[in-house]
Amino acid sequence: MLSKWIAPLLLISLFISCRKSDTASREGLLQNGTLNTGAYSASGMKAPDGTNWSELQMVSGDNVANAAVGFSCHYNSSDNYRIADDFTVPPSQEWTVSKISVYAIYDAYMNTAPFDGLHLQIWKGKPAQPGSKLVFGDPTANVLGEAVDSLLYAIPNSGFPTMVIPAPNRKIWKLTAYVRTVLSSGTYWLVWQAHAKSGQEVLSPAVRLKGQRGLTGWNAMGCTAANDWQGILDKGDATVTSSVQQDFPFEIVYSY
Repeated sequence: MLSKWIAPLLLISLFISCRKSDTASREGLLQNGTLNTGAYSASGMKAPDGTNWSELQMVSGDNVANAAVGFSCHYNSSDNYRIADDFTVPPSQEWTVSKISVYAIYDAYMNTAPFDGLHLQIWKGKPAQPGSKLVFGDPTANVLGEAVDSLLYAIPNSGFPTMVIPAPNRKIWKLTAYVRTVLSSGTYWLVWQAHAKSGQEVLSPAVRLKGQRGLTGWNAMGCTAANDWQGILDKGDATVTSSVQQDFPFEIVYSY
């Protein structure tokens, strides 16, 4: 009698098992650009062991290199600078975000992280613009979970106009917040600013892309205390201004 029920029970068990795997969430990682330009600089100098350069780039033959190692992204008693860049949740997806990381430079050599604060916001639409909506974060909550050495050093272009030896004195740090928020499909803007323990300036490095100063579609924005949002441009190191729109690296870990 029992033998008659073995096969049906096995089929039911397999069916339930398949259904569970079909509905299991998947992990995702959004990486908005890179900072790593390799172990050797344009002038042929090797980065310190175990690290790489994050070198400002130029377009071969144009004789113009990007000039800004980073852009202000700090808050303190007198300054309030923010960086914003966009990302897209694909159609028919819903992301449960668990971790967000951005990058920062403190212009002094330190072996321990010099940061004690991070503010993050996510807007659906350009931040603080008519029709846009704040969907995560607020301007004053400190969400800094950890700050670690990215093993990258930010340097100017070392091959133009003359070959120079780059100095490993601008360490890039990775600042991470552990969060939980759900985002439906659409275009969003991540906004961030950091605080140094000293209260001094913090810079956010723009994306480094080998052989390119910028790409069509790059559209990062920056904001001052006056809530004046503007596109972030690198004016270049030429005597005649050659401005190029920038983008910024960040990472979002999510499940969907």
